[in-house]
Parts: sequence; structure tokens; C-alpha cells
Amino acid sequence: NLTIINQTFIVEEDVLQQWLEWIKQEYIPDALNSGMFTAFKILKVTTPSIDPGNTFALQLTVHENILASGLETSYFVKKDAMTQIKFGEKVLFFRTLLEELL
Repeated sequence: NLTIINQTFIVEEDVLQQWLEWIKQEYIPDALNSGMFTAFKILKVTTPSIDPGNTFALQLTVHENILASGLETSYFVKKDAMTQIKFGEKVLFFRTLLEELL
């Protein structure tokens, strides 16, 4: 079965363009070059929310052997720290692990 790490980002309007450039030019290429992920999708959440800002879902398809090794945990600890340093509280985020059933 396919496993996807879904990272949800809530991005304040005043850093939106900077975040979009960063996610496309740095975050996603770095993730793909890590060898841990085989594909990605970035989606804009269009459901109305009580959270201010723009909400996006970044879905990274996990290489089949990575979850067993636990490498993704240390990878995301570093990515979370980088995101926090770069954007502070203007970009909030959380992750969920998804398993494709069909």
C-alpha cells in the first residue's frame, strides 16, 4: 500500500508569496532529492476555515522502506526547525500519515 505524509500549512497573507517560492524552490526539491519520497502534490484547501490565512496540503509519497527505518522523523525535525526559523508564527503546520487503501 502507498503511504503519504500529508503536511498541512496555514500561511498568513503577508508571507504567502515568499512561502510559495520557498516551498517550490527549496522545500519540495530538497524532499525529492533526499531519496525518501517518490512523488509530491501541493494542494490549496478551499473549504472555508476559522483559521486566518491560506491553507495548503503538501502530500509526499513515501519510499516503501523509509517508514520502517524511521528516517523521516529526523528529516522532518530538521524541516520543522527550518520552517519555524524562516517564518515564525506566520506559517503554522502539522503532519498526518495517510495510507492509500484503494
